[in-house]
Amino acid sequence: MKRIAIIGGGPGGLITAYLLEKKSSENLDITLFESNERVGGKILTRQFDTAAVTYEAGVAEIYDYSHLGHDPLRHLIAELGLPTINMFGQTVVFGDRIMRHKGDIKRHFGKKTVKAIDNFRKRGSALLSPQNYYDAGWPDDNQHIWAQRSFQSVLAKIPDDAARRFLQVAVHSDLAIEPHLTNGLFGLENCLMDDPRYLRLYTIAGGIERLPQTLKQQISARVQLSSPVVRVQKTNYNTYCVSFRHNEQIESNDFDTVVLALPNYWLPRIEWGGKRLALAMQEHHAYYDSPAHYLRVSILFQKPFWRNLITDSYFQLDAFGGCCVYDESLRYDAGTYGVLSWLLGGSDALIMSNYEDQVLIRKVLETLPKSLMEGQDLFIEGHVHRWLGTVSAQPGGHPIKGSKARHLPEPQEHPGLFVVGDYLFDSTINGVLDSADIATDMILNYFKKQKLYSTPTNEKKAKTSSTNKSDFDDSNGKRHEQKVLEEYFDKKYIIKLIDIVWGRKPPYRLLNSGAANGLTLAALAKEGIDAWGIENNEYIHKQTHRKLRHKNLLADIRALPFADNYFDFVYDTCLYQIPDSDIDLAMQELHRVVKYGICLQAVTNQKQLFDSIQSSHSAQECSERFLRNGFQLAINEPQVLNKVWKWEKKITAGETWYQTRESMRYCFYTKQENIRLPLMTELILRTASHLLS
Repeated sequence: MKRIAIIGGGPGGLITAYLLEKKSSENLDITLFESNERVGGKILTRQFDTAAVTYEAGVAEIYDYSHLGHDPLRHLIAELGLPTINMFGQTVVFGDRIMRHKGDIKRHFGKKTVKAIDNFRKRGSALLSPQNYYDAGWPDDNQHIWAQRSFQSVLAKIPDDAARRFLQVAVHSDLAIEPHLTNGLFGLENCLMDDPRYLRLYTIAGGIERLPQTLKQQISARVQLSSPVVRVQKTNYNTYCVSFRHNEQIESNDFDTVVLALPNYWLPRIEWGGKRLALAMQEHHAYYDSPAHYLRVSILFQKPFWRNLITDSYFQLDAFGGCCVYDESLRYDAGTYGVLSWLLGGSDALIMSNYEDQVLIRKVLETLPKSLMEGQDLFIEGHVHRWLGTVSAQPGGHPIKGSKARHLPEPQEHPGLFVVGDYLFDSTINGVLDSADIATDMILNYFKKQKLYSTPTNEKKAKTSSTNKSDFDDSNGKRHEQKVLEEYFDKKYIIKLIDIVWGRKPPYRLLNSGAANGLTLAALAKEGIDAWGIENNEYIHKQTHRKLRHKNLLADIRALPFADNYFDFVYDTCLYQIPDSDIDLAMQELHRVVKYGICLQAVTNQKQLFDSIQSSHSAQECSERFLRNGFQLAINEPQVLNKVWKWEKKITAGETWYQTRESMRYCFYTKQENIRLPLMTELILRTASHLLS
């Protein structure tokens, strides 16, 4: 049984434990270490002392992307049975001016200001579509026109002073940092959050802290509270010794794998054994060390006195450089009471954190516009919660790295030590789920590699040789390709999947990359499909029947002998049998010859995962590489994924090769149009084509 240490009991650590137990087909021995007496990290739901009224003291809301595509966090919350409450807000308060819509802005500031705001938003929408917003957070973002500029330089281009101030106030608390300390793309993404085409907000009924509490109940992992980890070191047995403080003593245990699900600023507090690991962790910390700050002041009032003027779940206020004020009593039942919670961000949060709580409470009450000043007399109780340095001013780092580099800080000598964190993506719960999903895939692949490499030498050689005759002959020397075809290939299965995902029925033209002796082509041809194949193994290709030789070509996926857009679809079973360094070349060739999309079989074929394989990738890594090579995920709608999963379970009688329903999303990719490969890539492709021919 594999022993896994997860360091950090925030949402990252809890989600990692949950996903590991859900994805793994084997039992895992997981221990989760948390330095505090509670789990949940920045997710903190509290009640006032005077009255049993709930408010959020930490994470304020959850982002909803379900209208754009699959939303893993929304799916997880539903899976855990947690009801949700939608949130809305468009009001901005400048001094004593309460502006609910464009007409109010025009009345207070004039047409020129409204036009400047509209022009900025139109420009932003042109530079980042809702779909690209949904797909953000990957290395191709580095090429965005605003990625190399500061957000301050972007705002400086707005010609109208009032418009510039308005936009800066509206985005300040979302950034949690000053505009000159982050790039233009991150600033733009936060500006677009107010547009429901891009993002919607919601919370969990009863408080967001129900999420970590429910996750803790769901996992079987041991949760060790009040147990801060003080040292991590690799042993001579390829395990990791984790030392932690518990009951005023230092204890140590060995683990096969360690997951660091900690805020970035916590990493220097741990002693890293060995010069190489210590240096790697210092470099990781430095790369993502862009601290941003929050401070929350939550106040209980005798009644919701603002409701006659402001009915939103939250509104923006021009105090403290721009802060967001939440109506906590609107989303959580407060009876006759009212609750407002001020969320300060950036330098103002850092500066104001030096004041005592009572001073801070008085200062936020003074920011109420004159029309709402009665609130000072209705004050009952207030609380302050400081979250300094807990989020990132430049999530994902700059430039953004690939998923493996983000989650594996020292792969050479410490391939079993992984990192999970919201700062690796967008500093949200959504981002930490993405991070945990990638890391858990990598961990399970790491275990599979260990299992593979622990096999006897002669067996290992037989598994990894792509030209060994024994790969295609049984123990009696007879070909068994027909048997393999019957066991692993079902023409109706493939045809139905293409129909569900792309809505296309035969006839169409299809390429089977990795077609072996071409028997799949004959089977597909009977269904009205113009099926072609490529195979780069000479031995098995020679077994192709003479009637199929004109359709099954001896060729390399890195240099396909077909015209552009020659095939409607590709059914691939060989992509990850080529060296990792050539994967991008192969993907670009597939992009060139296909018109619609790719059905990828190689990644999730669990029964033959390591047969002849030279590259090992998690589903997220696979997706990342396809995205940067001109494809996008073909399945975004939950109903489509449900149909695919239902068909998979039906055709396999429940013995699916896929770990989860979600993993099937990463097997279907649609070609994006008008993708121009970089000049250097084109030159490489031409050179490779020449060499391979």
